[in-house]
Amino acid sequence: MVPKTNAVRCLGRRKKIERLAKLLPEETWATIPAREEASCERRPSEWACLGLSVDPAKEMRRWLLIRRSPEDPEDLAFYQAYGPEKAPIRAFSMEVTRP
Repeated sequence: MVPKTNAVRCLGRRKKIERLAKLLPEETWATIPAREEASCERRPSEWACLGLSVDPAKEMRRWLLIRRSPEDPEDLAFYQAYGPEKAPIRAFSMEVTRP
C-alpha cells in the first residue's frame, strides 16, 4: 500500500497517483466480489489496474492498483505491484494514453 501523494513514472513523467486515479474513465473500474472469511464479512470493492513501467530485459512490469468503495467513490486505496510482465492481472489493466 502506498500513500496517495506517492508519484509514479507514467508517460515519461512522474505523476501523483491520486491525480492519475481521477483521470481514469468509469469503465476502467471492475467490481471484485469479496471473499467470505469466517472472521469477518467483507464488502465488494471496485478496482482499477494501471500498467506502468516495463523492464523488457527482465520481462518484469509495475502496476498501480487502485481500490475504491462502491458506497463512497472518494474512498481510495493505492497499491503498487511488481511482477512478471505476463502476469494474469495484465488482462484487467489499462494503459495510460495521452488525451
